[in-house]
Amino acid sequence: MKFTRIAPHPDLKELIECYWIMENDDPVPIIQKIIPDGFTELVFHYGDEFRTKITGEWQTQSRSLLAGQISSYFYLENTGKAGIIAVKLKPAALTQLFGLPISLYTDKVVDLDTVLNDDLRGLKEI
Repeated sequence: MKFTRIAPHPDLKELIECYWIMENDDPVPIIQKIIPDGFTELVFHYGDEFRTKITGEWQTQSRSLLAGQISSYFYLENTGKAGIIAVKLKPAALTQLFGLPISLYTDKVVDLDTVLNDDLRGLKEI
């Protein structure tokens, strides 16, 4: 597995904690326990699908999603080769950048198409 963490441009450090890229060519499924870290993330999958188990049932993640702050751990599993690029936002950035209340997305992982913000939905086209 290859994991790369990239610092944001100095002008964006108040809004963005980091960018990260994860790639894995091994298709064997691996279940990871994800623990709370206080950040919201914009996640874009370009590899095979991932699944999450947040409340008891496994659900397939969308290709582009918003992962809100979490208050408890959850599980994440690849279903094949992984390719992910993500933007880890500072806690207030979702509101500052897009006018969205962070509480609306706490303990949720949602498809960007369902987020009521044209600027945010447009990011998946980049």
